[in-house]
Amino acid sequence: MDYGIVLIIAGLLAAPKLITGKSRQAEDLLKKIAPFQGWIGLVLFIWGTWGLISFILDLGWWMETPLLWWVTVLLSLGIQIILGILLGFNLIHKYILSKNAQAAEKGAALHKKLQTKQAVFGLIGVAVGVWTLIASFIW
Repeated sequence: MDYGIVLIIAGLLAAPKLITGKSRQAEDLLKKIAPFQGWIGLVLFIWGTWGLISFILDLGWWMETPLLWWVTVLLSLGIQIILGILLGFNLIHKYILSKNAQAAEKGAALHKKLQTKQAVFGLIGVAVGVWTLIASFIW
């Protein structure tokens, strides 16, 4: 359930123009959260990466759950990592990639590719977040 809420928030941060035009309150809330966007992205990246590692390590247990649920979890973790890179790239670069020039270069290239589709990933994040919330009540 917490993955869903986090994905919705991150998706809204990644695609703010879709929300700010519709609601003045949403725009004000996003402006309050925006200064923390980098930290939210960094945490999201680490959390999604750790979740993916945990998923792989517990693969036997996941095979006993419904296929749609573990596909949902994998999709949720993947979009968390992507949104984490998009929202927290500056901090990821500063704390993780800056120690290795080759990693920094590859990270910048990946960020540039993803950034062109940031609004799309934001929408996907919101959609997957809503689905994850619904699915968490089903299973």
